[in-house]
Amino acid sequence: MIRAMRINFIDPAQDGKWDAFVDEHPDSNFFHSGAWASVIKTAYGYQPAYCVVIDDHDRITAGCSFFVVDNFPLKRRLVSLPFSDFCPPLCSLPGHWAMLVSTIIKYARDHGINGIEIRGQLPGVPENCAVTNDYVDFVIPLDGGFEDRISRRFKRYLRNVCEPNLSITIGSSEDDMHAFYRLNLLTRHKLGVFPQSFHFFRAIHRHVMAAGLGFVATARYRGRAVASGLYFMHRNTVYHKYTGTDLRFDHLRGNHFLVWMIMKYALDRGMRFYDFGRTVNTNHGLIRFKTNWGAKAIGIPYCYIPGRQGTSSVNEESAKYRIATWIIRRLPMSATTFVGGRVYRYLA
Repeated sequence: MIRAMRINFIDPAQDGKWDAFVDEHPDSNFFHSGAWASVIKTAYGYQPAYCVVIDDHDRITAGCSFFVVDNFPLKRRLVSLPFSDFCPPLCSLPGHWAMLVSTIIKYARDHGINGIEIRGQLPGVPENCAVTNDYVDFVIPLDGGFEDRISRRFKRYLRNVCEPNLSITIGSSEDDMHAFYRLNLLTRHKLGVFPQSFHFFRAIHRHVMAAGLGFVATARYRGRAVASGLYFMHRNTVYHKYTGTDLRFDHLRGNHFLVWMIMKYALDRGMRFYDFGRTVNTNHGLIRFKTNWGAKAIGIPYCYIPGRQGTSSVNEESAKYRIATWIIRRLPMSATTFVGGRVYRYLA
């Protein structure tokens, strides 16, 4: 018996069927959640256009998450999903993907949208789609032997440097977020990249932490915050999304201590995976850090229709990118914080 199907565009924050679908789908991740959609909408005012297939029982059976990124004077784009590492379509049947992609392309054409960007593996590559493989995700399976896969050097750090000097706190209050944000500003300035505004992290506190889907972990030395991480949770995975470090205390290996303790924390709560997040494949230092923990690399293809565009297509090894980071490092941190709060929406 062939069931009737229809396609709709929904706002996941207003339609509870979306989160029910995401919670049940085996390939979903945190960035598919309605809570994350609420963060993006609250912080940047982008409008959601989540394209879904609905069966005759009014259940969502497939979907693709999009926001309309409209930053005048730049071209309008459909992005799946802004400020997210990966957010592939959730489709179990090839026929559903064919329905979705044709509807999405028509929606873009009808609404004056110049490009479509999908971050993640596609069920099938549409016509006129440019696919890049510039990013990799790093995931640690939290099984009984995960400690054995940590490199000897990192084990030495944990044994000889971290534990005698550091303690860890885990919380979800706005004070915890402020402590994290102070360290995040230091790290972004050191890397030569603009920071997100605190308005963005306040939206995370409101929509993610209040729902029990995230927390801040902070490593402290004699009560002083020296490293901090902002973590998200979905199903059986904990996501290490944002980091901050006071490099004056880098010799204490606070970041190493933080990762180690949160892996154990996640394992104790039944989590099966620790996701380090996206890394550009030319960042060899960060790749070494993640692989020293025994993390497995998973390629993240990005699809652009009709061709590459947007900030995720910028080559971080290019001369322009290197010059930009050189300039940002030399600006006062107050200036980069001010500018970042106003220009970051253009980096979606």
